[in-house]
Amino acid sequence: MASRATASNVTALKAPRTRSRSRYTEPSSKQGDTQSLLTSSNSLAFKYSSLDEAFPAVDPGIRPLGAVVLVQIRQPKRFSAGGVELIAETRATEYYNTQVAKVIAFGPLCFKTVKTIEAPLPGVAPQDVLVDYVEGSWFQLGEFVRVPRYGGDRFAVEYDHVYRLKEPGSDHFEPSTRREEIIFCLFKAKDILGVITGDPLKVKAFLD
Repeated sequence: MASRATASNVTALKAPRTRSRSRYTEPSSKQGDTQSLLTSSNSLAFKYSSLDEAFPAVDPGIRPLGAVVLVQIRQPKRFSAGGVELIAETRATEYYNTQVAKVIAFGPLCFKTVKTIEAPLPGVAPQDVLVDYVEGSWFQLGEFVRVPRYGGDRFAVEYDHVYRLKEPGSDHFEPSTRREEIIFCLFKAKDILGVITGDPLKVKAFLD
């Protein structure tokens, strides 16, 4: 069941300034390492166990209007595969730079246009009607899309997430509840950059 947003657990967000980084990186000496041509990629790989871990079901508490799309930004992991808790700065860097999102809701005017229909009788004014785009919707609910890094109206919704953490020195997993935030964003439908046809969990965030 999706956690529901309330006025008290919704926070408007403003992206912080990111530090400038050198465009040059030392080549890796480890065999099997992939050297990205985009040298400012996030060096931390988030290995998710499922799509639900990256896009948990949380009620955003808002319904988009007009030609606006509501998306959910991919959530960075809190814990590594070995159970080490990642620092807040690392997770925030990923959150503010990732451009991978899930389509949650459409405004009523998305992928529609106004068409003027001439009246069949003289003296009757033409009528404007709302019709779907000839090519149909550009993307569907539940699809994963690439969104602009900047712009849009971003806000965070808090929810309780239950983790299964491995106890040190044993194979026993203990449930632990942590307060988390999910970031949602409102974009104009025309500003969505593209549909992700590959694995949305394998797309890296790149930093300025």
